[in-house]
Amino acid sequence: MSALRRTSPRATTTIATAFLCVLIALAAASGAVSVAPLTILEIVLARFGVAVAMADPTLAAIVWEIRLPRVVAAGLVGAALALAGVLTQGLFRNPLAEPYILGMSGGAGFAVTAFLAFATPLHLNQAMSYLSWVGAFGGLITIAIVYALASRRGRVDPLTILLAGLAMSAILGALTTALLFMGDPHLTRLARVWSWMGGGVQVLGWGPIAAAVPPLGLGIVVALRQAAGLDALALGEESAAQLGIAIQRQRVEAIVGIALLAGAAVTLAGLIGFVGLVVPHIMRLIVGPRHLPLLIANAPAGAAFVVLADLAARTLLPPAEIPLSVITALVGGPWFLYLLRARRGFVGAIG
Repeated sequence: MSALRRTSPRATTTIATAFLCVLIALAAASGAVSVAPLTILEIVLARFGVAVAMADPTLAAIVWEIRLPRVVAAGLVGAALALAGVLTQGLFRNPLAEPYILGMSGGAGFAVTAFLAFATPLHLNQAMSYLSWVGAFGGLITIAIVYALASRRGRVDPLTILLAGLAMSAILGALTTALLFMGDPHLTRLARVWSWMGGGVQVLGWGPIAAAVPPLGLGIVVALRQAAGLDALALGEESAAQLGIAIQRQRVEAIVGIALLAGAAVTLAGLIGFVGLVVPHIMRLIVGPRHLPLLIANAPAGAAFVVLADLAARTLLPPAEIPLSVITALVGGPWFLYLLRARRGFVGAIG
């Protein structure tokens, strides 16, 4: 694909943020019951103690407890997956790498499912607050296995790591399904887990978001700290070492950041693929390969992408709701195939 016209990172981030704000208002207003954007603003202001004309209590509950948490969660998922995609592609110097394809999302999903399957009903509510950390741990273990399978003498083959990740995704998907059948054969206690594994933002209230914010925030901090090191790695490991980059430490920190971001995203929305592939690639064409502005621009862009996809998922075929993972796969799958063909030689560098 020919490079798009380069735009300044600040302008790109500003435009993406403005677009995200418009999408949030549109998504919160859309549904079985339409709500005027001004009414949504009044509801939000009233929740923060600003004296405004009170909306209908039922309408306020719908907006504040159902729609806004879902929209905010979708935005957080998109930002997390986009940032994780930038880190993954930069770390492995492979434009086709992203958490879902490398099996990290599957590892996070398996860990969360196992955690819920073995949690007793009495402790299930308490367990929910730990899900993001459990998902991060599962993703971390998975990428460690994939990395070990794909590395040889300290070097990672781009094709091998993709194949290892896809294989791990398939294995973990099968194990997750088997675990659900064994733990809940009649689909009663873990019925919501089945729906969640299909991919989709189904949060109710602000509790799940509050639980996901700590690992997500930590993952963002770790991601931003990797920018200079990833710029150096793009020149090759030998050049990065000559510039004073501790290669092994850089890898470990980046992998931890990816696991935190992917774990938080999986707990909020299940297995959502290709966000970390499509958004970073488009943003790289627009703002260039430098990782700090690329990371900053990807956060609102990824958030906008998933908010728009979630809006499409629940409004295209009313009253039915299309799984969010279907929308992202329909967009990202062809994009992946295009990149696969365009980079058939698997040149292990990006930018």
